[in-house]
Amino acid sequence: MMILLIAGCLSPLAAQQINLTPEIYHTPVLKTPAHKAVSISLVVVQGTSRIVSCELLWRQPGGEFRTVEMESNTTGFAAIIPEADINPPYIEYAIFLQFDDGLQVSFPAINPLVSPQVTVVIPPQEVKSQGPEFVVLYPSDGAVVFDDQVSIAVSIFDPDSVYDPSSLQVMLDGRSIEVIEKTRTYIFARLDQLSPGSHRVKLKSADYSGQANSDFQWRFSTTTGEGEALLETFNWAFTGEASQEEFGDESEGVLRGDFRAKGEYKNQRYSVRTSVTSDEAWDRQPQNRYTFALEGANYHLTLGDSYPIMSDLVLSGKRVRGVEFGANYRRMYVSAVMGETYKAIENSAYRRYLYAVRPYYASPGGTRIGFSILKSKDDIGSISAASVSPQDNIVAGFDAALPFLNRKLELAFAAAISLTAQDITGGSLSKASLEGTDVELPFDPEPFEPIIVINESLNPPDPLKMGSLAWTTRMSLREFGHNLSLNYRNIGPSYISFGNPYLQNDVAGVNLSDQFSLWKRHVFVNLGLDRQWDNLKDSQSSTTATTGGWATFSIYPCAPAPTLILSLNYRKGGNDISMIDSAVSAGDTIWIDQRRDEETKSISASIMQGIRLFDRRHSLTFSLNHAEFNDLIDDRPSDFTVINSSSSNIGFLWKSHLTTDIEVTGNFAYYASESGYYQYKYNQAGCGFIGRYLNRQLQVSLNANRRFASEDLRRWHTGLRADWEFIPGHDARAEITRYFNDNSADEGIYRLYYFKRF
Repeated sequence: MMILLIAGCLSPLAAQQINLTPEIYHTPVLKTPAHKAVSISLVVVQGTSRIVSCELLWRQPGGEFRTVEMESNTTGFAAIIPEADINPPYIEYAIFLQFDDGLQVSFPAINPLVSPQVTVVIPPQEVKSQGPEFVVLYPSDGAVVFDDQVSIAVSIFDPDSVYDPSSLQVMLDGRSIEVIEKTRTYIFARLDQLSPGSHRVKLKSADYSGQANSDFQWRFSTTTGEGEALLETFNWAFTGEASQEEFGDESEGVLRGDFRAKGEYKNQRYSVRTSVTSDEAWDRQPQNRYTFALEGANYHLTLGDSYPIMSDLVLSGKRVRGVEFGANYRRMYVSAVMGETYKAIENSAYRRYLYAVRPYYASPGGTRIGFSILKSKDDIGSISAASVSPQDNIVAGFDAALPFLNRKLELAFAAAISLTAQDITGGSLSKASLEGTDVELPFDPEPFEPIIVINESLNPPDPLKMGSLAWTTRMSLREFGHNLSLNYRNIGPSYISFGNPYLQNDVAGVNLSDQFSLWKRHVFVNLGLDRQWDNLKDSQSSTTATTGGWATFSIYPCAPAPTLILSLNYRKGGNDISMIDSAVSAGDTIWIDQRRDEETKSISASIMQGIRLFDRRHSLTFSLNHAEFNDLIDDRPSDFTVINSSSSNIGFLWKSHLTTDIEVTGNFAYYASESGYYQYKYNQAGCGFIGRYLNRQLQVSLNANRRFASEDLRRWHTGLRADWEFIPGHDARAEITRYFNDNSADEGIYRLYYFKRF
């Protein structure tokens, strides 16, 4: 597969040995509009090593990370951060990949959970909201339904993104009724048996500032008698993709199809999703996805691939191929999942099964109390030979969230304990097998083997040290326009959960953050401090600690003033090693200096200005990014290489709307980076064109960029893309991308898509 470089600043996650480890490229999402889902993607240049899992973690400032497994596609991996989490002033995310040879790669490459990627969230413009648009699905205005089957189903459209879902009230004949399901886009309620006659439904809502929107209401009538009142809907969508990628004389083609369908019958909602790709292979983890989901008023059932979330410490977004089930009665809920997380691959991976259950209590006021239990174990007989050992893992957790002061203050706590056997090849120990040895056990471990394999590899061997305990606390306060959050976490060195394998252990940390707005929400401010340290049980030779802070200012003044976004980040860290070791090799003394005292600093700024020139709309964006890494120890040995580094990027983007259907762009950027290993500088310039034709049913995009640098970095990048809605609801897309390299093989990408939308 060829290296795919998108125009702009691409950051390599890893560039290991050529043709051994895949090269991973990620284009950071620097900004996004509020309340819109964000797609995060990777481009993979496949080597001989295989990627067995790829996970995305994201959080709001000061919050806990949420996790989801990224789905593979023709160029790499992709995942969606849901719209509910995209709130000003920004979000943070990190990506972790696991290879079949044991290598782990992350983005950012350094301290991804301490200094994750920052995506600025642009808040909606301050406009007077008329409230969301409600579309009644059932019963329609003026409808007559039978009194023994009365449900209310409404779709919600919120173009201004100012509607607060928590403010919604459903009123029936002047009294509030309980809503079974309420999201930003959907309402579902089931009513008790109603008396025959006319009834009125009213929906009351408000925006995030608390200002009430206009009420929405309609009427329907009920009657007695035999019959049914059914809501029957069915929608489907399909995406087909064919791509061909060329690198010099080599080429590779990939096919992929994605089918989705959803509907409702007798108030039971169902959905189907199937994603199939020609990348599926026997020697890698599953690339295809198959999901069938069924949901009613008091239950949900998912068959196939699912990504359950029970607790960040226990199970959070791990793909499970099997069965997921949930049910509720009044305010009591239970969810359970069982299935396969890894398939067996000879000499590479055992088949791994996972079972988890979570009973919990949740009230409409926000109180939540729950327990989680997870069991995950490798199937020893699934393969005959492997380079890794089969393992066994059990986790038990508790979590609670308690709101106070009308949900302005919330306290949350979570704790979990785990036991992991690192090698279960020989099974559990038994008292009989230890006869004649010096080892004495207070109990016989063999009967406990269905719960956990107890042998020499059990981690930890002494649970009383509590190294296998993890716990987190959180306090959030929303008052006086501030969103204050205080978090603490402590993950023991032996804590492992196969439901969240990328949860960093042997680490503790505390962070404090505050978010607020000024001048009628024209300025958004986010401030934060945090400290993190490891070696919690003195199991390592030294302790490493980092302390840092950040500040982000997003300024959205009234026109014609420009928009300004400024981010500052500072972090200082080191260990408590004070001595320099030495070793003798071939008669020479080699000094070994493992001391750490370092700092990282970064600043990024962007200014966006709208311009009216020659009766046409134009915009100019200027961006600046600078980052430094400095070693603060000044008495290193003379032969020690100090790896200080810095990188800078300055960019300009001009966009002109010549007509409502034609746009032209021009861009220029300067890049510079240097460290103890490399140094490079180059300029890049380009232009683009977007035209819309046939009543905007056809859109054509052209772009060309030239990198001006030394011979090994010079290249042309050109692209052509056409989108055509040839039938309402049916779209086709063609893409051609070419890279002409001055000192390496040329590259090309050719893709065809077909979309059928809901």
